[in-house]
Amino acid sequence: SIHACADGGANRLFDAFSSDFDRKRLVWLQIVKPSMESLRPDVAEWYKSQGVEVVDHDTTDFQKCLELVEEIEMLE
Repeated sequence: SIHACADGGANRLFDAFSSDFDRKRLVWLQIVKPSMESLRPDVAEWYKSQGVEVVDHDTTDFQKCLELVEEIEMLE
């Protein structure tokens, strides 16, 4: 299975957990594909510090998710 967030979804998921202890449960997230203006810098840095890949793209949320699924399927 693939665990990804696009754009502001990464912010909302981050905000849903109130402490660093709770946020550690987000380590199942594999990749964040935001438009960089939609992802808060503090959130991007936190995800990166947890080993989550944060990739900048200039596409819609739906296009980002489709691209990600295609990329992963090509690797399998």
